[in-house]
This record gives sequence, structure tokens and C-alpha cells, in this order.
Amino acid sequence: MEQNVRRFASIIRHRSEENQKAFSVLFKHNLVGNCFSVVRQELDSMTRVIYLLNIKDNIERNYLRVVVGILGMIYALLKLMR
Repeated sequence: MEQNVRRFASIIRHRSEENQKAFSVLFKHNLVGNCFSVVRQELDSMTRVIYLLNIKDNIERNYLRVVVGILGMIYALLKLMR
């Protein structure tokens, strides 16, 4: 599980870094509506992290471990495509 948590944290960190860059560019060009979209993505990530930290059900936690593994594979594929 420790590896999955690290992978999930890495994905969230990377997404936040991208969002910071995107927000700066969007704000610089006065694209305020799109800035709110970036903020919504950040809030979505924060909500997911808080939820994951509070899961007590082992079945649900195991299911989410699989989901995190899939997200990690998608992330790796996207990095290869750059």
C-alpha cells in the first residue's frame, strides 16, 4: 500500500505543478473563467486526498489501490507520449 500512496501523491503533486503553471498563463492573459477551472481541479484533488485519508473500509481501500495503480499506468503512458 505504501507504494500506491507514494504513486498517488506523485500524481497529485505533478498535477498541482501543471495547474500552477496553467493558472499563471491563464491569469496573465486575463482568462479568468479558465482560471476557475484550474482552481476546481485543485479542489477536486484535495477532496479526493481527504476522502482517501478517511477510508476505514478495507474493501473500498483495496479497490482504490487498484484505481491508483491504473492512474499510475496512465500517467506513465502520458509521460512517454510527450
